[in-house]
Amino acid sequence: MGRVFQTGVERVLFLFLNDFIEQFPMINLGVPIKRAHTPHIEPLPPDRHTAADYLRQFDLLVLNFISRGNFVILPRLWSNSEVHRWFVNKDPNLITAILDITDGELKEDLLQSLMDSLGSNKHVQPEVCICFLSLLAEQESPHFQDFFLFFANMLLHYHQFMNPNESDLNDVLMPASLSDDKIIKHMARRTLKLFVKNETPPKVTHEDLVKNRPRSPVRPPIPATAKTPDLPERH
Repeated sequence: MGRVFQTGVERVLFLFLNDFIEQFPMINLGVPIKRAHTPHIEPLPPDRHTAADYLRQFDLLVLNFISRGNFVILPRLWSNSEVHRWFVNKDPNLITAILDITDGELKEDLLQSLMDSLGSNKHVQPEVCICFLSLLAEQESPHFQDFFLFFANMLLHYHQFMNPNESDLNDVLMPASLSDDKIIKHMARRTLKLFVKNETPPKVTHEDLVKNRPRSPVRPPIPATAKTPDLPERH
């Protein structure tokens, strides 16, 4: 299954990546992390591509996303010294930096913050979520496997709704729709409405709160007194 997903994320990146770059609005919840320089992203040439090309392009995409204030770190996480060291000293490779953190609970909180930032912003195309989560598909964490299936189903239903006569992306992501977890599929369809109808985020019912269900990608309210930390410029 891992190889199918790896092939899928490469094709998703190929189909959508160059259209994402200028489509990220700002969000104001929590503490936005701001970098001094926004990475410049060049479109991939339309000839040969390698997996490294796609992953490097996606790294730049995510850094661009962060530099515009879209990556939100909760105040309680910002007080952790390991988070400070990560932003100050690490090379700018978002996924590698998070996965290299030794504190397992902190690592999951940081990944959750990033996914919340992506998932709670209904203006962000769902393909952004599936690209990021696909890169986590091989991690040994049932929580993120569930999140991957959740966003895969959301993207699949979104694409079928917007392009009912096109089967290319459907064929790529169809394996992700084979999950037996009906709750994940149910939540994916409800979340889909946020993208196509601009509705208020749905409330999670008691029936949704089942064992091993991924956390909802809707961020809880953050106190208005939270301040944006000042980070040193990156050269």
